[in-house]
Amino acid sequence: MSKYTFTDLLEKKCFPFSKIEIPILQRDYVQGQKSTEDSEPINKTGFRFINAIFESMKNGNPMDMDFIYGSVENENFIPLDGQQRLTTLFLLHWYFACKDFVGDELKEKFELLSNFSYETRISSREFCSELCRLEKKFDIDEIPSDYIQNESWFFNKFKLDPTVSSMLNMLDVIHELDSVANASYEKLSLLQFDILNMDNFGLSESLYLKMNARGKELTDFEKIKAELEKQADDSKWEEGIAETEKFYYKADRMWTDLFWKNFKSLSDEAFLNFISEIIITCQTLKIENLETESGKQQVRKIQRLGSNSENLSVEDFTKDSFTRLKKILDLYSGNENDTKNAKINFWEFCKKEKNFFRTICSVEDKSVVTYPVRGLFFAQNLYLENAEFSEESFSDWMRVIRNIAENATVDTVQTFKGFLNLIQELSAGCNDIYKYLSEHNVESNFAKAQVQEEIYKAKIILKEKTAKSLFCELEENSFCKGKLYFAFYCCDADFQKADLDIELFKKVKSVFDEYFSEDDISDDFRVLLFTCGNNKFYEYWRTWSYNTDTYKRRCIKNTKELKDYFACIECFDYWKNYLKEAVIKITSGKTIGDLLAEYNSPDNMPKWEQWIIKNPKEFAEHCINDHYFGITGDNKECYLYNGYQRPTSREVCFRIPVE
Repeated sequence: MSKYTFTDLLEKKCFPFSKIEIPILQRDYVQGQKSTEDSEPINKTGFRFINAIFESMKNGNPMDMDFIYGSVENENFIPLDGQQRLTTLFLLHWYFACKDFVGDELKEKFELLSNFSYETRISSREFCSELCRLEKKFDIDEIPSDYIQNESWFFNKFKLDPTVSSMLNMLDVIHELDSVANASYEKLSLLQFDILNMDNFGLSESLYLKMNARGKELTDFEKIKAELEKQADDSKWEEGIAETEKFYYKADRMWTDLFWKNFKSLSDEAFLNFISEIIITCQTLKIENLETESGKQQVRKIQRLGSNSENLSVEDFTKDSFTRLKKILDLYSGNENDTKNAKINFWEFCKKEKNFFRTICSVEDKSVVTYPVRGLFFAQNLYLENAEFSEESFSDWMRVIRNIAENATVDTVQTFKGFLNLIQELSAGCNDIYKYLSEHNVESNFAKAQVQEEIYKAKIILKEKTAKSLFCELEENSFCKGKLYFAFYCCDADFQKADLDIELFKKVKSVFDEYFSEDDISDDFRVLLFTCGNNKFYEYWRTWSYNTDTYKRRCIKNTKELKDYFACIECFDYWKNYLKEAVIKITSGKTIGDLLAEYNSPDNMPKWEQWIIKNPKEFAEHCINDHYFGITGDNKECYLYNGYQRPTSREVCFRIPVE
């Protein structure tokens, strides 16, 4: 059997094929892995092997490198055993080509070496390819790894690839050994091996797998990226596009750098999450009829993908969604868009230390990516695509969308689609959203009440210079959280005429700021409600206490309950007017203490209610925690439950003295 050199193999002198391709199932290149022992720069096997090679070249003795097994698939020679040795030979030929040749001769050697390709990792393949495209040779006095890592084509992601890391280490070892041996490209012909084409023996793939069960499985991201590259090529999605604009080229360069910069070692997972989220949005917008079987299937597919990005497959892509993905990736790879965030509070939608780009890619807690978050990210993308960026207009746009997200139900694929359609419609005015809302009719029926409020606010903002800052400040109030409906209700605002008493609004806002900014309202405010309307606000919540034989009532559990029962647009005016009256009383400028002291109880008011109004501090001492109390059937006695949710008897309660 004839002996061959690596050059012979590259020149196809053994049998015909197109190029040498290290297959996906092969393990990473390990001969150049750093050693755990300080005495050796790389692992023992690799160090012994490269030393034997230099010893052979130094003495001028041929070195038998044993058999290289392989087969030809799709016109490429696939090494099934010998990958480690071939990779080391590739690095040796590259190094000595740089050392011994210049100009056209060097270019010729590089072209020959480009017939060697890696498929175990896309980054490995690109690294080998770039090595053979150097426009200038490196100075042989330089450390090879330093020179290569300073090249413009070398991206940080390469550092994560164990094959690339091992190659860089091996090149440095070759450089160090050659500083003593002073070998040459010509002497590489001493390194010889036998070639065995396994196709001639009819060996099955299963046998190959048993022989080579050392492969390292690709990550989910690497799999989908490789499949997507092939799909784009097979379907001609990028036909006529420059190579530098194609998916495969950008994926291993600027896009990979984007995720490496933000997520370091978790960049693959983040990249996969990003892709799946873009596809979720594209697929949701694409659904035409949610009631058809096809629509229901799409919904189920989106739900599965939303629960785990590993469910993403190449079948989820269309040419349109593929093009959209590339566009958004480009969007975040430039102008520092990955760091942009509107200067507003996004509450639970976006953690304080993050922005929407990082949130949507979340690798730590996928549960933070909800349908409202996806919608907000979609809104951000549309702005960055279509508007001339300014911090003010960006914040205005995102504020409006945030307010809608907070005050609408967006928890299913169906409601998510409605949200996306609304955002898409409003995006026509994202550069000046208040002007757009004040001049255009909104066709979407999604979140209609909140949209009408945003239109009203926009019209007032354009009429009153001070309105914008007032609205923005009050929207941050935890009681409002983007919805100012009840503040406007207190001001008798007319949405149709777009009128608002700004001076009264300022006073109402002050009440909200002072009394509704915490999780709980003050006890004196609870007592003030006893002076409003027919004095029966506590009837909003009712049940029966058998242990105390009383009608069980509650005096506002917390601020959220106050909002849910007395301040929502869905609440009956009967209940809203209790709270409105309390707010308007405080806008007079008097303290609650003064208002209670001045209050004249009606003749028919039960004495226990009169006692509460005149003794707010003592009432607060006994009506605590969830603020339960009980009223006897004749409405003449009241028992404060002393913090008990279910008191065992009247004896553990505080009986309001009414004699």
